[in-house]
Amino acid sequence: LSSMTYAGNATSEAWATINGSAFHRNAGRYQVAPTGGAQTAQVNLAGNDFEVTLFVISMTGVHQTVPIGTAVTSTTSTQTPSVTVASVGADDLVVDLVYGGDGMDATSAPGANQTERDEEVIGGNFGGISTQAGADGGVMSWTLNAAPNDGVGLGGVAFKPAGAAAAAVGFGP
Repeated sequence: LSSMTYAGNATSEAWATINGSAFHRNAGRYQVAPTGGAQTAQVNLAGNDFEVTLFVISMTGVHQTVPIGTAVTSTTSTQTPSVTVASVGADDLVVDLVYGGDGMDATSAPGANQTERDEEVIGGNFGGISTQAGADGGVMSWTLNAAPNDGVGLGGVAFKPAGAAAAAVGFGP
């Protein structure tokens, strides 16, 4: 992923991983004060990337100066990837993104206290996004239908509230 725009404006990187081969990657990006309403998200790929899942989640009530905490990532080849997002406040909204390479299908599921927002399977690769209330502690995990033949990447980050709790209001591929 060389860059991503939302409504024509640049996004900031929260994390990026390479899991397994060089073309199985997991990246989390965000934008402060995005343009409202239906917008276009555009990803610019580098190299020979050809299997892509793209998820967009919109929130209200996010702090405009310090929108996110410290992102955490994990790359593994197990069926049960997990990360623990540190310094999660009770009113935060934790978001994670998982991507597993080769041999995956849609029977994969997020862990306890997580709400799956979307999932996509393309060419045997699985991508999923979920959220969790900060009060639930920040442990983000998935149970995949099979051990990924080419690794799995998982990243997560807490979105910080501006006053009241941040809430997910929209999501999609």
